[in-house]
Amino acid sequence: MAILLPATFMYCRQLRRKRTHDRRLLGRIVAIHLEIDSHVKRRRWYRSQKQSESAQPKQKRIVLSKKVSFVPDDIHIDFSQLELGETLGRGAFGRVLKAVLHDTSGEDQIVAVKTVQDTSDTKNVVKFLEESLIMKTFDHVNVLGLLGLTFDADEKPLMVIPFMANGDLKTYLVKKKQTLATSLLMRFASHAALGMSYLAQHKFVHRDLAARNCMVDSDLLVKIADFGLSRDMHESDYYTSGDAQAKLPIKWMAPESMERRVYNARTDVWSYGVLLWEIFSKGARPYPGIPLQDVYIFLKSGQRMDAPKNCPPEIYGIMVRCWQDNPKSRCTFVQVANELEELLEGDRDYVAASSAGVVGKRPIEHREEPGVTDDSYLVPMQQETAFGADGPCSDGETSGSHANAARDPLDYVNKIVIR
Repeated sequence: MAILLPATFMYCRQLRRKRTHDRRLLGRIVAIHLEIDSHVKRRRWYRSQKQSESAQPKQKRIVLSKKVSFVPDDIHIDFSQLELGETLGRGAFGRVLKAVLHDTSGEDQIVAVKTVQDTSDTKNVVKFLEESLIMKTFDHVNVLGLLGLTFDADEKPLMVIPFMANGDLKTYLVKKKQTLATSLLMRFASHAALGMSYLAQHKFVHRDLAARNCMVDSDLLVKIADFGLSRDMHESDYYTSGDAQAKLPIKWMAPESMERRVYNARTDVWSYGVLLWEIFSKGARPYPGIPLQDVYIFLKSGQRMDAPKNCPPEIYGIMVRCWQDNPKSRCTFVQVANELEELLEGDRDYVAASSAGVVGKRPIEHREEPGVTDDSYLVPMQQETAFGADGPCSDGETSGSHANAARDPLDYVNKIVIR
């Protein structure tokens, strides 16, 4: 017995050491794998950038970083062409101003201009210009594009974008809730679906689709926006984490985004379902009565938000399909856009018949929704960007570091600090 106990103790200690060694070895293997994967993605992205640049005629360059090294001549605007006006929004990192753009053709155009507050911070300037170059690639009526960019030596860099007369969609819904017809809400939903369908087809993952990140122009056209713009316009709706400025909109996130920090077209579809709920609740706050830290548990238990009052059943059906737990079971943006177009065609036929005296149409009942400020963001464990850590992924998906991700999703959610 005296010999057996020490032998057993030595065996158990060696077994523990082996398990510890195996875990550390596995950790190193995973870290190496992630580093190789990151390196491959980075090289692919830089290669695609070089190929794109070589296909274009040479343009005037301003070297800022490996990612941002030029301002294309076709979007360059001289500062002297701008007449800055009133402030539309202000945040810790910059302002959005109303301005007049004096075109070289002699025509004046009302525009919006975004500024960078602290130009001494190179990271802020580079990030600002990266957002501009992202917007430069978009060309769709339901996606906010870029008019131009200034980077004159004696002036702060300015991003020039179309002026949206009706502001962001969330504010518009709250202000106009008493006069919003269901047909108009359906058009808003259709515009957003068409814009997101375009982005998905171009392998762009938005990651923060919400009513506050959609803009409404003078013709009531909804345009998908953000790309860093609305974070200054709605500073109180966002958290900041150090100088990373990363954001986690928990109430708009798919469960797999909370669990594994995975972002792709299917997670954007989930967010679109929440946006659809916002539209038909006329700007109400998602998950009413549910504390932010309980949203994940609520969703994983199989529960979903109820339909907004007076929401057509077909619209709520789309929401439910957007919120399928299995990402592969969710509808696509193309399917949503097609279905909404059919519903709009049917609504136009119904209205035409009603105006001809064929059928009667019951007036839409409106309800008051208290205006609330969203405290819907959490401080993340580490920064993520719209392109992941190293640029666009070839499959249009971005994710955080799996090596640092919490094993238990609840542990991940609980470690996030609410501000």
